[in-house]
Amino acid sequence: MLSVLRQLTRPRTLVILYFSIPIGIWFACVVVMMVVGTLTDCTTHEGATMPCIILGLEMGELLYTIGMISAWGPLFLPLIFGYTALPFGLILLISWWLNKRADRQA
Repeated sequence: MLSVLRQLTRPRTLVILYFSIPIGIWFACVVVMMVVGTLTDCTTHEGATMPCIILGLEMGELLYTIGMISAWGPLFLPLIFGYTALPFGLILLISWWLNKRADRQA
């Protein structure tokens, strides 16, 4: 268990996760919108929330939100990375320090 935790806190792994998680969320939103658009007769667009009943539940607002993320997500990725760069840098510094300290004690 400890080796898995050390592997996840390696700086290279953290950098890969830092860039892949937002892109993965955006890609998942695109896939959801494509599947919903193919399997249902719901209409979604950026103008307004449209009613959409799926399995007896009203999903219009949720689909509108997912659609906005899938449509405009790539434009906001640089902004997301910019606002999270400082906290992420601090996390990298702390993980590097903890790994160095653990190597010295071992």
